[in-house]
Order: sequence, then structure tokens, then C-alpha cells
Amino acid sequence: NKNLSAGISLTIATILKIFPASLVFLGFFLRKIKIVVSYLLTFIACCLISAFLFGIHTNIRFIETVRGFSAPPTFGFASRYFDGSASGMFFKLFGVFNTSESFQDVFVIIWTIVRIIFVLFVLFYLYKISKNEKLLNSKEWEILIFSLMISLTLVLPNSSSAGYAMFLIVPYVLYFFVLHLSDIEELLLLISLILFSYHTHAIYSSTIIGGQIATLIYIISPAMCANIFFLFLTLRKITKIKNIYSKLIFDND
Repeated sequence: NKNLSAGISLTIATILKIFPASLVFLGFFLRKIKIVVSYLLTFIACCLISAFLFGIHTNIRFIETVRGFSAPPTFGFASRYFDGSASGMFFKLFGVFNTSESFQDVFVIIWTIVRIIFVLFVLFYLYKISKNEKLLNSKEWEILIFSLMISLTLVLPNSSSAGYAMFLIVPYVLYFFVLHLSDIEELLLLISLILFSYHTHAIYSSTIIGGQIATLIYIISPAMCANIFFLFLTLRKITKIKNIYSKLIFDND
């Protein structure tokens, strides 16, 4: 059963890295609820097995450790050149301008609320347009929803290390070889890909260049820009394809 296999595979991926858990939303927006049920049941079963083998307290300590990794990092931490999240830019600015801890705490709360509202808005928008049956059954919709979940996973967390950038490889390939892109969309994809390719060299070039440019590259990392460009491209493409399929339904009526 493909749905069962997909749910189990996603559970294994979530156990190895927590970020793939966001892909469970694919089941909702592709109307494949069996994948979601399979994922949840398999994940719960794995949690119960882990609790039986290692004990409740060990699992609680593990959860607390993971929560520590997802918390806002030390502001101004020097090795954040590779951070691909939007949050990373703000955290690095705090270190550069030596802002007070009270200001940082207030900002983190506000920024968290903004991200939650943005995610809820995007999910509600996707839910509304996924009611279009012709859109729902299209390959473009599957690719775009998959790519959007990946983009949100990279852009919105408190931190997104260089290792997570590999999640963009499959969306890049799908965009290049499967989707039909306009000239503007091809340009956005190319810019994102160039920044994606350059981000691992950012720290070395910054060391060579030095000065204000090095500080700018440190704050506005190529990885973050690559992720944001791709997120913007994906949202733009979703809106465009939604309008196309809405027009087809209107013409048929």
C-alpha cells in the first residue's frame, strides 16, 4: 500500500531529523488522509516502543534537549554564517548592535507571533484553493505543495543550518525539469540556485574581503536569501496556478 509506505517512510525521516514532519501537511492538501493516519499511528507506535525500551524519563530528557536546539540561539554567535532562516538575520543584528536582553526577549515573542500568523494564513489559503478538484489532481499542485513545505521549514525556524539546505535539491530539480516557468520565474529560480551554491563559500570570501561587506554577508547570508527567493517563487507559482484552474472552471460553466 503506497499510503502506508509513505506514512512509515515519513516517520523514519522524522525520527532521524524532526524537520520532515512538516511534510505531513502534504496528506491534508493532497486529500490523502491515509498517509496522515499511517504517519501518526506509526509515530505513536515508535514513541511507545522507545518509552518501553529506554524509559519515560530518558525520553523526556531527549525532548527537552531537542527543544533546546529549537530555542533562539545565542545572539551574535559567530558561526551563524550558514544560517538559512529569516530569524538568523535578526539574531545576528542583535549581536552586531549589542541590543539589550529585554529588547531581544520582546522581539522573539513578537516575531514568533508573526510567524504563527503567517503559517496559519498560508495553511488556510491552501485549504481554500485545494477544494478545486482539477487543481488537486494536477502534478503541478503536488510539486508546489511539496516545495512550499520544504521552503517554510527552512525559512521560519529559529535556525536552519547548512545541512538542511539539501532539502531544496529535489524541489530545484522538479522546478527545472517538470514545471513550466515564465521568464521571471526562471530568473527567481536561477538567483536562488546561485545563492544556494555560494552559501558554503560565504565565510571564506568574507574573510578575504573583510570590512563592511563581510559584515553584510554575515548578517544577510546567501543561504537565507536563497531560501526566501525560492519561497517567494513558490508562493507566486501557487497563486498563478490557482488563477489558471479557477478560470478553467469558470469557462466550463
